[in-house]
Amino acid sequence: TYEMGCSYSGYFAALAPICGGGMAWRCDALTRTPVRAFHGGTDNVVIPERSQEMVNRINELGGNATLQIFPEAWHDSWTPAYETTDLIEWLASACRK
Repeated sequence: TYEMGCSYSGYFAALAPICGGGMAWRCDALTRTPVRAFHGGTDNVVIPERSQEMVNRINELGGNATLQIFPEAWHDSWTPAYETTDLIEWLASACRK
């Protein structure tokens, strides 16, 4: 998700990376796209710090990114992200500016 957002900056109205990390040095391409990231607190496939690193860098550069960590979730954090949040509605309401 991060790579698509960086490669096609300005194309997406919003991004919702789930249990992902990226290349923080490319985050300047994400400052105009709202980001809601989700991660499992016990994920050892992609550690939660990778999501935190991306969100922090986007915000440091003036972007709008949030991170929700599901403490008990492993790498399957997409299940609580879609089942317990308004993620689908948030994505559907996003508009490019």
